[in-house]
Amino acid sequence: MAGVFAAADPRFRIIRRPVNRGHMEAFNEGLAAARGEYFIKLDADDLLTPGSLARSVAFAEHNPNVGFVYGEPIAFSEPPLPLARTTPTSWSVWPGHDWLAHVCRLGYNAIAQPEALIRTATLRAAGCYNPALPHTFDMEMWMRLAVLADVGTIDAVDQGYYRIHSASMQHTINSGVIRDLEGRRDAFISVLTGPGKDAVNAEELLATACRTLAVKALRHACDLLDASGGRRRGDRATLGSRTDSQDRVEGFIAFAEEVYPAVRELPVWATVDGLLRADPRVMMRHRARTTARVVVRQAQAHVRLPGA
Repeated sequence: MAGVFAAADPRFRIIRRPVNRGHMEAFNEGLAAARGEYFIKLDADDLLTPGSLARSVAFAEHNPNVGFVYGEPIAFSEPPLPLARTTPTSWSVWPGHDWLAHVCRLGYNAIAQPEALIRTATLRAAGCYNPALPHTFDMEMWMRLAVLADVGTIDAVDQGYYRIHSASMQHTINSGVIRDLEGRRDAFISVLTGPGKDAVNAEELLATACRTLAVKALRHACDLLDASGGRRRGDRATLGSRTDSQDRVEGFIAFAEEVYPAVRELPVWATVDGLLRADPRVMMRHRARTTARVVVRQAQAHVRLPGA
């Protein structure tokens, strides 16, 4: 199909890669080949809604300070496609720093992908996708762009169809809640200690992002403790025999402690602590693992001291 379009219209260009070197190289090669004034990364599973390009380009043309503009995505798995909202009711321009602060408070990627159009000049200034972030390279790129320019939103309008299915990267190489949280952490650190380090309150923004991620991790731990501990069933002892659930709970707690050392000051910690104490065996394991983590951190700090 791509060949048919390319043969009929010289604006189409096909890049063939004889060797598959992974998605990151493919994305960056496509980015480097872009020649137009605007850029959209549209994965094979995704689609644009009717009029999406016209709306985004019109917005960008009227707001040259905007580095990218996006609307709402519509998630779908199989046809028929849901009906899209295509009549704008309002438009907004965020100062880039304000949008970056907003994402730090959210703690997750605010953009699915197909609903966003990027100004190519801003993209060139930001550089290529970061191969060190295979799970959150797109999230990091949006934040890098916000460091360089303002951000536009087309409110209450569906700009792209985002397909979710079992074979997508979201559910294969990028799957796993802990992996996702770690990837988001790495994206925030990459931007706020790198290209965004001179932004106003960069350290405060990073602390906000880390706090948000810690809260999300602890809420996942609460969900596991609540479900596995039988809180709703009045069967408090069941978690003690479920080492897999316990391991996952400890994984979330360990992540929260690592990303936000003052984790026990968070309001959600009281809920976690109460659920842990509901089963003495669970609490015993938790204390043992907490002690082990403290010992490891102290040993690591001791090893680093001579080179400090």
